[in-house]
Amino acid sequence: MNSAKLALVAILASSPCLAMELPRYDPEKTCEATASSGAGRSRAMYRDCIKWEQEGYDAVKKSWGGLEEPVQRHCDEQAKFVTPAGSYRQLQYCASAETEAAKKAGETKFKF
Repeated sequence: MNSAKLALVAILASSPCLAMELPRYDPEKTCEATASSGAGRSRAMYRDCIKWEQEGYDAVKKSWGGLEEPVQRHCDEQAKFVTPAGSYRQLQYCASAETEAAKKAGETKFKF
């Protein structure tokens, strides 16, 4: 094996699981569906939804690269389970919850 291949193998072997890129969702579609659920379309609900999606995106964008790949995949699936167009708010919630749960591993026990 030449030295370039050895270097690549060493880098890949020492890296954590390759992370996913931040998913691309369709907040407008998500929020349109949310605002239209019920008796007609709500402009206020659409506006608030876009605001919440933007806040979720901004927050998860900062932390996404630091998450392990299995957590990224799990949270992406959760965000698309809530709405097929995906939800950055849900993605951010899942990422935060998983990060917090990892810090407290073993502390959560059911008590009778």
